[in-house]
Amino acid sequence: MVSHLTWSDYLMTPILGDHLDRHAFKRNPDRWQEFAVDPCGIQILTSQHLAKANNLNDWLTTQLDERHYLVEAKDLDPWYLQPMGQTESVDATLLEQARADFGNMILTPRQADSLGPTPKERG
Repeated sequence: MVSHLTWSDYLMTPILGDHLDRHAFKRNPDRWQEFAVDPCGIQILTSQHLAKANNLNDWLTTQLDERHYLVEAKDLDPWYLQPMGQTESVDATLLEQARADFGNMILTPRQADSLGPTPKERG
């Protein structure tokens, strides 16, 4: 994913609400091929991710190989207009729509609960 945040900063940024579960995402790397932590303007996703999407009409999807796809917002300006290195998130309305578009590929707290304990917690 192309983001203004580093991967570790992105996963450590606290999020309030019930739309995603970054902690569960970190704990379940074996499920990253089917769940995304949150939408970005540009990211590479698998066919498993795309099967869970609600609506990708506002996204350009380019197949890279048998199971990987480059997914880009049709309008990248709202995602990347501010200079890189700044940590302000994108507009809340844009992000809310992107989350709705991505649908069940975003790991929500309810989905995380249904996955059961992580391998680390089971052992």
